[in-house]
Amino acid sequence: MKVNKIRLRESLISYAFLAPILFFFTIFVLAPMIMGFITSFFDYSMTSFRFIGLDNYTRMFQDPIFLYSFKFKI
Repeated sequence: MKVNKIRLRESLISYAFLAPILFFFTIFVLAPMIMGFITSFFDYSMTSFRFIGLDNYTRMFQDPIFLYSFKFKI
């Protein structure tokens, strides 16, 4: 019984040390990545915000400059 209490205490301490890092990672890394992915399906400016689906990706893959950026020159 005493071993379980010690293990529980160590686990709680471990989570307490990890909590600030996980909080800042979520706020400053994970949330902006998710919001960027979501907004990539919209056409937005200061005055309008409308859903356009995959049109941004279609236009991106048809852009010759974007396709040229994948060519590696050694």
